[in-house]
Amino acid sequence: MDPEIKLEVMKIGLVAKFQDPEMKKALLATGDKILLEAAARDPFWGCGCTMSSKEILHKDNWKENHMGKLLMGIRTDLQTDSGC
Repeated sequence: MDPEIKLEVMKIGLVAKFQDPEMKKALLATGDKILLEAAARDPFWGCGCTMSSKEILHKDNWKENHMGKLLMGIRTDLQTDSGC
């Protein structure tokens, strides 16, 4: 599947997910932290590292992390909409 289509489909699903008040609250509670999908076997959605690997500590080792990027973008949109 085309990467741009994958990203758009996932974004639609995530936007819907974070309309739930509890999910929205949890995402907003992350503040301005970098969100990282620790998926060693999925360099597209994740960072290509596990949570327990030493590589995760160095941003230069990260792969695409599209899930984290989408979540941070949605969080920014929610912060703007909430006046945070």
